[in-house]
Amino acid sequence: GEALTPAMESALLASPVLALLIGFVLRHSESEYYDFASAFHIPVYLFLSLVVAMFLGLTNSVDDITRDRPVLLRERNLNVRLGYYVLAKAITLATFAVIQCILFTLVGNALLSVRGVFWIVFCAMFLTTMSGVAIGLVISALVHESKTAVLAIPVVLIPQIILAGALIKYQDMNRDL
Repeated sequence: GEALTPAMESALLASPVLALLIGFVLRHSESEYYDFASAFHIPVYLFLSLVVAMFLGLTNSVDDITRDRPVLLRERNLNVRLGYYVLAKAITLATFAVIQCILFTLVGNALLSVRGVFWIVFCAMFLTTMSGVAIGLVISALVHESKTAVLAIPVVLIPQIILAGALIKYQDMNRDL
């Protein structure tokens, strides 16, 4: 198989590094020592896990089609079906997402002493990452430059964070929404 590129290696390292950062910051309890029973930041950890998952999905895919546009045009001239390209892209990005989500969940859960819910956290992260991948591929298909696609990430991610209901309760949001 192909060796990992430096960009792929850094993308793989991003998930455990983010899990370490989040876990280290949130590892707090009211008692003298930390344990899961006294931890009150677990909901924040779960929310941030999904934000990270969306971010990873977006960053993994947001410039793929833009970058592959010359190859796509050549394949189109050779009558290669677009569905094969999309399927190959989805399988590759899903495999990458599985690895990233496993690394994040293992590190974050271990650091915060979260036990017995690995598959729940992993599945929520994986599905969110794949949603990010789908949104990223749509962005990549709509723009003509990779830089424009990357700049769209905050425009997509920040409204999701604001409207998720975790930072501001729905009841406290503008009633005109």
